[in-house]
Amino acid sequence: MTVLPTPSTFADGAAYRIEDARSSVAVSLPVPHGFDPRNRTGDKVDIRTQQLLVCVDGEDRLKGWLFAPIDPHKSLYDLQTDAQSGLRVLTIHLEKVPRDEFKMDDLMDMPTFPLLFASGFDTPAPLPKNAVLDDMDPHSVFLLAEFLLLRLRAAKRALEMYEKAARRGSVKACLKLAAWHHVGSEVEPAIPVKQDALAAHQYHQQAADLGHAEACLHVSYWFAPPTEGVEPASPRDREPDYPAAIAYCEKARDCSIAHNAAKSDLVRIALWRAGNLLRAPTNPDAATSTNVKKAFECFSAVANTFDDPLSQWTVAIYHIWGFGTPQDVAGGVALLRKARTSDPALGMPPGLEGLDDAGLDVLVQVEAQAREHTAAEPGKVLDVEGLVTIAKEVVAEAGGSDGAKEAIKAALDDVAMTVVKVATIGEDVPEPAEKRKSKKRAKKALARPSAVELAVGASVVAAVGIAIWMWAKGRRV
Repeated sequence: MTVLPTPSTFADGAAYRIEDARSSVAVSLPVPHGFDPRNRTGDKVDIRTQQLLVCVDGEDRLKGWLFAPIDPHKSLYDLQTDAQSGLRVLTIHLEKVPRDEFKMDDLMDMPTFPLLFASGFDTPAPLPKNAVLDDMDPHSVFLLAEFLLLRLRAAKRALEMYEKAARRGSVKACLKLAAWHHVGSEVEPAIPVKQDALAAHQYHQQAADLGHAEACLHVSYWFAPPTEGVEPASPRDREPDYPAAIAYCEKARDCSIAHNAAKSDLVRIALWRAGNLLRAPTNPDAATSTNVKKAFECFSAVANTFDDPLSQWTVAIYHIWGFGTPQDVAGGVALLRKARTSDPALGMPPGLEGLDDAGLDVLVQVEAQAREHTAAEPGKVLDVEGLVTIAKEVVAEAGGSDGAKEAIKAALDDVAMTVVKVATIGEDVPEPAEKRKSKKRAKKALARPSAVELAVGASVVAAVGIAIWMWAKGRRV
């Protein structure tokens, strides 16, 4: 997992928030845990009657001409760790002064702050129409654009400010422009730009690179469009860029974790999507050990963190077949049962059809005895098709799954185990000589492909790929 720096914005992309009370206005912004304007060079809080400047490690985070005058002598700031987000938050309490100096005790005469800043730090209000606003922080430029759009209906002037704010790193401005270019004046005449999918993507990518989790998902959809049910962000004829799409899913997770939102739905979507992209049939690297292992980790994270039945069902397949993790038939069967109990609509995975609960119990016992009879070393992968064949024979010999446990156990003890093939990934292991005497019984269950052969075989593609198919029917992929 990538370790990201302390976020410079809140989770929604806002660089700061304001709360306008009757006698004061509070400004809150995330800062690094080491922020110390009294003792650390580059950190600064400068409160003046008409101006406010906050620098973090030499970067202007708050800078502008206040919407109304305040009393710097009664204003103060404090630092606290937000209990919900875990962020270190600087809060500045600005004491208002009445509009009329002769009404100092009249709260009704206090100004309101629809915006924190009305102009740039060195540009006294009212804001000149030709103001460059290089002396205002990017998020404040965005908020000024919002004010012009909503209060004055000045869409074209607001567009110029949105673009200026985006160029200087405002996440909110990037998201606004991405939305405008996605919808366009063709759909909403009030929007001052035409539809432009590439421009929308570029703004989303800028927001993603600045640490916005949801924008990361939009970028991932651009590089590898959803299979169905969602309008693609990029042309269908583009070749999917799986590494980029997966990387932005992982970045969405990392950005969410940085904002203490590891259990958000966005993380669930990002991890599930990453797992499916890693194993997508058209991904040329789908069968590599790296991709299989990473897919298992993604699906496991969703299954464990969110208790998601479909993810548990998928992870069970990986455990049973030994994909990306040591083979654990018993653990996989237990997880499969848990998933199907939570969601009865989930069927038996391909390769295990024809087995009921009793059959699954037998499968677990068959696998355990197969390892004992073949002296399978740790890390060896048993052929699941062979195990299933024998499990079905055991159930049939016991008179069906309704047969007594003793009958099933007797049949299990009587079944020759030498038909089970033990293999490592890409390596066949010869059958022990002392087990070759059961060849007559072995004809009932021919030797099966190795794990590597299974990994490209139809049954395994179905077993792992059906999760993608089921997801596409009801959710985004």
